[in-house]
Amino acid sequence: MRLEAAAIGFGFGGGAPVLDGVDLALESGRILGLTGKSGQGKSTLGRILARHLLPTRGRVLIDGAASPSTGFNPVQLVHQTAIFAVNPRWKIGRIVSEAFAPDESLLQAFGIRRQWFDRFPHELSGGELQRVALLRALAPGTRFLIADEITSMLDPIAQSEIWHALIDVSAKRDIGILAISHDLALLGRVAERTVTL
Repeated sequence: MRLEAAAIGFGFGGGAPVLDGVDLALESGRILGLTGKSGQGKSTLGRILARHLLPTRGRVLIDGAASPSTGFNPVQLVHQTAIFAVNPRWKIGRIVSEAFAPDESLLQAFGIRRQWFDRFPHELSGGELQRVALLRALAPGTRFLIADEITSMLDPIAQSEIWHALIDVSAKRDIGILAISHDLALLGRVAERTVTL
């Protein structure tokens, strides 16, 4: 499969465009890095690809067809801060099971313990909750993952563990990953190539 941003344009509230004629393509099973200065629209592009925002110009295509506007979105987005992506009133087990029922091997790959399922989000560390957010985004229907600075707040060991798990899942399930980061050293290790916005 192929996820494509075709001549994407976007501006907030009629102001100057944040994105103007952006083209980008991501193939299944590949990891593409995306970098650029702050304010250049990296996160905005990620949100558009995942259908969280609609472009003012251009289209998002999956295998040459318009991205579906209803039903499960095959393009999932994970942000830098997981606490804003989960319902604080739900326990972790409910948060995960709303998406799917992961098997034990996937839990182990991301270092997730079953006992976390009885806890609320605020009872986990930021790194633990980020692992949960990533797991939830990897439901069976996911074909592309937009990883927006997902490990920038974590220590180097946690970064390494999470990216090793993602690289493995990407290869096994043919999931394309757009890795958005300012960390060029990280992108050099995890991405096959990196583009600058």
